[in-house]
Amino acid sequence: MIDDVAIRARLLSNNPRVWFTSFWGFQPEKWGCVSFSDEGRLPLYMEETGPDGLMLIYGAKSSKTDFRNQQGRLLGLYLTGQQIGPALDFAETGIFRRGLEKSGNANSWKYAVKAERAWTFPVESAPLIKDFALQSYRPDLGRSIGRFGRALEPEDARKIANLEAYESPVFGGPEIAPHDSAPLQALLEPSRPGPIPRRGFQVEPGSGTKHFYILKLTGPASQFLGPMFEPDAGQVIVKAGISKHPSKRSADLNRAYPHGPFRWEVLRTTAAHYSEPPLAPDDALATETELKALLRDQGQSLGSEFFLVNEAEAIAQWERLCRLHID
Repeated sequence: MIDDVAIRARLLSNNPRVWFTSFWGFQPEKWGCVSFSDEGRLPLYMEETGPDGLMLIYGAKSSKTDFRNQQGRLLGLYLTGQQIGPALDFAETGIFRRGLEKSGNANSWKYAVKAERAWTFPVESAPLIKDFALQSYRPDLGRSIGRFGRALEPEDARKIANLEAYESPVFGGPEIAPHDSAPLQALLEPSRPGPIPRRGFQVEPGSGTKHFYILKLTGPASQFLGPMFEPDAGQVIVKAGISKHPSKRSADLNRAYPHGPFRWEVLRTTAAHYSEPPLAPDDALATETELKALLRDQGQSLGSEFFLVNEAEAIAQWERLCRLHID
């Protein structure tokens, strides 16, 4: 498999040989492949991108896309190898079946190549495809790009190296130690410092502006909490916090969980409305503290920044604080 130095050199070369397509989300730890429904597209992709393919993913401009703020925005990059088969060979059964339900076509994604590595672009800093791929993307080609994929013009492909990214685990592959995001070419430098081994998750440093967010744990709260708790109808487990990249924070938390029904997802974030984090460090901490107090009063504290609370009430309190401290 191609190494970091070669990937970096290729991205910065005159002909990076990268394709792009749209997905309804980007979860390489659950969907570890690049797939097509049309038989002829896979061999063409592999021929044009070489034995180590690169596929840039952006969020489809569709209500089927996981989150509204992913629509039309760059989500990630796959490095593919040579192992081919149906997508189900390289994806979790649950996410594959949900995808089939969304597509309405039982014959979708029969032709796939396994991803060897993946990099995620934090949605808070990722550009829109229309602003990024000026030489390659046209809105009227969106449906065709999503179905067939398309080669990126070299001028657009070379800009991938400057995108802020972090490496993500791929379904069926090794775990990736959590690390800070950085420009992709910096992550691929041969002499970069390695990740610091750690257990659990570290609190982010207080410097720099922050986004204000709520994460929600999917899956039945009663099963997660056990018999000591009896959640009311509509109650969910949430996490209140501040972060430069709430989407990465969610991804880091999910890495500590085994695959199953429980997964953190971003319920509300100021990143959906502000391209830059809107809160100075002190203001962010004060707003987070206020939200924690409100969630504790409206529901039940589960320790630290975690709460059992009615979902609609949590959203209402978050929106109220946004109007009070940001708008």
